[in-house]
Amino acid sequence: MQVSQSDNADSAESSSSQREDTRSRFQLSAKLQDKLEKFAQWRIDPSLIRFPGEAAEFRGGYATVSRALLASKLTTKSGVEKLAGPSGPNPKCTDGAQGSKDDKQDEDEYRNSLSEAGKDHANDQDRNLDQDKDVEGSGDQTSQSKIVAIKKLKIEKDADIERVLGMALRESEILRNLSHINIVKFEGFVEEVLKHVIWLVFPWEENGNLRDFLASGEWEIPERIWLIKDVANGVEYLHSQRPPICHGDLKSLNVLVTAEYRAAITDFGSARRLANRELDRQTKETEDKPQPKPDLAPDQESTSLQATFCASKNTITLIGSGYTTRWAAPELLNDEEPCLGSDVWALGSIAYEVMTNMIPFHDIKKDAIVINRVIQGHLPSITEDARMSLMRALCSLMVQCWSIDPNKRPMAADFQKSISWMPMIVPAPAQGIDTEVPQARRSQLLLQLGEMYRVQGDYLNASNCIRQALGLHAMTENSEGRADALMSLAEVHRHRSEDSEAAVFYSEALQIFTDIDVPNKRGRALWGLADIHLNREELSEAIASYSEALQIHTDMGLQTSRAYALWGLAMVHRLQGEYSDAIRLFSEVLQIYTDNGFKQGIPNVLIGLADVHRFRQEYSEATKYYSEAVQMCADLGDRAGRAEALWGLAHVHEIKQEYPEATTLYSEALQISTDVGNNRRRAEVLLSLASTHGKQDHYSDAISLYTEASEAFEKAGDSREAATALKYAADIRKRLEEAA
Repeated sequence: MQVSQSDNADSAESSSSQREDTRSRFQLSAKLQDKLEKFAQWRIDPSLIRFPGEAAEFRGGYATVSRALLASKLTTKSGVEKLAGPSGPNPKCTDGAQGSKDDKQDEDEYRNSLSEAGKDHANDQDRNLDQDKDVEGSGDQTSQSKIVAIKKLKIEKDADIERVLGMALRESEILRNLSHINIVKFEGFVEEVLKHVIWLVFPWEENGNLRDFLASGEWEIPERIWLIKDVANGVEYLHSQRPPICHGDLKSLNVLVTAEYRAAITDFGSARRLANRELDRQTKETEDKPQPKPDLAPDQESTSLQATFCASKNTITLIGSGYTTRWAAPELLNDEEPCLGSDVWALGSIAYEVMTNMIPFHDIKKDAIVINRVIQGHLPSITEDARMSLMRALCSLMVQCWSIDPNKRPMAADFQKSISWMPMIVPAPAQGIDTEVPQARRSQLLLQLGEMYRVQGDYLNASNCIRQALGLHAMTENSEGRADALMSLAEVHRHRSEDSEAAVFYSEALQIFTDIDVPNKRGRALWGLADIHLNREELSEAIASYSEALQIHTDMGLQTSRAYALWGLAMVHRLQGEYSDAIRLFSEVLQIYTDNGFKQGIPNVLIGLADVHRFRQEYSEATKYYSEAVQMCADLGDRAGRAEALWGLAHVHEIKQEYPEATTLYSEALQISTDVGNNRRRAEVLLSLASTHGKQDHYSDAISLYTEASEAFEKAGDSREAATALKYAADIRKRLEEAA
């Protein structure tokens, strides 16, 4: 967008006497003058800022953001240096990860260092545009410049100066103490009230805001989850401050995408720190007071809320409230104070937009209707979207964020933990037709897509993605990458109960990880092989492999990986009838998974606990755990796990001679097992269903189901069980013949 030449005049140098005259003229309060003095080191000399003639510019309700050049050092002929920004060094930017170092290492291992896979692409953007051409004119001064974003706060009349300056200093006060990779960096501020100049200075990000970035390409689901994870990390960092910081206006337009393809939260104009007493008050009010649900009619919009509509962005900002309607939580629309839960609501809405490419309530034009829907709990549909249907765990997380009661929403730290285990990879732009996409990065993306499909029970697509990745690693002779792909392929076969194939791939991966000395991944391969031994009831071999994996992960402090091995040992105790030991280990695993937000692993633990209680004839406890697992698998989109839990729950009903309920549950488990292509599990469920029909004297159905089970066992490569199923069918026929 063309910027007028007056912008260049805005950056002309102003004398200190003019500033003093201006402050006297407008009679700045003593408090404001004191604040200005405290911010002296963050002041930027306006002569160091230049607006190129073709500078981009974006206009909002309270400010205009312009692209400019900031000289970091300027030397005059007299040798005097002028500096931009703080005189002291900035604190090193951190990722602000919460929790123990061990937990972070465990999570990083799980993601296979995905950020490294995309790092080569992060440098494709030219971040130093025009830096050697940033000085005009006579050569009186020399400088080194960088591209920045200048947030010019609007001052319409002299009476607004103190209010706008106060807002700018409040935003600056929050930003100057923040240092996090997912929070915009604060460069400093410019203040010349005589010229109505109050500017905040930030780095310029060529990738723009999150919404524009999403529209710039066709991003894969793991790339989108990476961006959501970044926003969650930023929110968690704000909420972890002491006192916590509530952003107050989270939305995709207030999230930038950096040159390294990291999301960074910006625009802290509505942010504020929440004192402990305020947090306590908000919690008590939410608990004691029922949530009001006023029924707003469209004609009430102008009287109940003063709003400004931005046609180009299709957003409505409520003046005086500092938030944007489509991302605003119900309590804000009910004129209550923002709280940390309000940010979490907006985080769920950002996740919705990132996954669907649509703003919340994209099909509604009138602000009042949006408000009415939010307050009444009529929220955007998420499961119908093609991408969201592949990430049911994220759907479930978003629904929790959109709880009417702020106290029932997850904390930002919980959201962060939950999403950290989802398939993700740093985004990379589409490459030109003559540009070869780095194969290491492509293979990592394929592995993440394979993981996404596997969790949903789509084993065919999972296998296709992983095999493509395996082929790429073979071409590049990347041993570790090849072993990663072999492990992923083994996981697919294991979940399909194809133990022989899984064992081959686990063994090959184990050998590679041993040869190249990657102990954490070697432990994972040992765990996989142990699981195969467990399925085959080779308990001595299973114990040896689980124990070795447990030792590796314990030594490395990888809690979640350690829990995998503990789960396996608990299963061994269960098979050996050592139920107390099994419950003890299952309970320990459940605690680890819960602490680390690894929801995907919890259903298996619940099923294990339920099995133990069933074998101990504690059917009410078994029913409780199976039911929890069924619901959790539904929330996570884990179809295979859901079939397992349904099968166990059906067993309980069969034991209690509640045959209609058992038949219904077995039938549902059978359908899922058939859909996901798990022949072994399908055969076992058919066997159980046949038994239930036999107990109800439905002999014809029982014979048919036993025969079908035999065929399924043959497909699964288990001739012994196939013969057993045929024997059951023959026994029924014999009894019928004898009765006749």
